Amino acid sequence: KKKKEKKERRAVSAESTPVSAPSGPSDVSVTPDVTPASRPEESPVVKPKTRKAELVDTLNVWKAEFAEKHGREPSKKDIKTDPVIAPVYEEYSGLGKEKKEKKLDRKKEVVKELNAWKAAYEAEHGRQPKKKDMMGSEVRELYAEYLEIMKEKEGKKGEG
Repeated sequence: KKKKEKKERRAVSAESTPVSAPSGPSDVSVTPDVTPASRPEESPVVKPKTRKAELVDTLNVWKAEFAEKHGREPSKKDIKTDPVIAPVYEEYSGLGKEKKEKKLDRKKEVVKELNAWKAAYEAEHGRQPKKKDMMGSEVRELYAEYLEIMKEKEGKKGEG
């Protein structure tokens, strides 16, 4: 039900989004105020999800117009080579990258710290640590964080 309502809201939003007549080399043009170039650096900070929703709406309007004009859905190549929609698509694609990079960096830090602790433990005790050794030590929180990271990773594999 929520998905249906969300689609309906987007459809209404997409219908109310003004689209200018084609100009220049682009097959289909979009509202100028939603292209990345029209959002100067000094403009107020836009919440990422809000901006993402704007970009999705813009892309969907462009895709619908493209499909109507060409009788088929646009391919990624069509999107990436269109001078008007390509920057919109690039901005949309880049929104989640920074967060993913930070998570990956944190995972690397956690693994490095755990491996250093494991090596020290093995040197001291003559064996590799077990889960209970890690949970009963100073790396307990670090190990719990590692398990959480791996749990998220496994969850995403199942979604994709």
